[in-house]
Amino acid sequence: MANYTVFDDGKTIKGDARQVLGQLHAESSRDSGEIKKMSLDKYARAVIEDAPYFLPRTLLKALEKEKFESEYDRALAYLGQMSTSRVRILQVTG
Repeated sequence: MANYTVFDDGKTIKGDARQVLGQLHAESSRDSGEIKKMSLDKYARAVIEDAPYFLPRTLLKALEKEKFESEYDRALAYLGQMSTSRVRILQVTG
């Protein structure tokens, strides 16, 4: 299982993809009622489904070919590549 160190809005978050995405979801839900209503699974799916609107097509195609341990890992990787996202993956271990 991969563990991440992520920088988000001035702070560092550490954990596996589900834990990190859970914290990001919780923080985003403070700003958006729509996100607050989503489960973590739906949030991860929404990030993945919205990726074509926020990632260059060639980058998205490359990411789609990559194998990820879970949809949480995929969603976190996508967030880390979106220029509109404040999430930056600093390190992946494991």
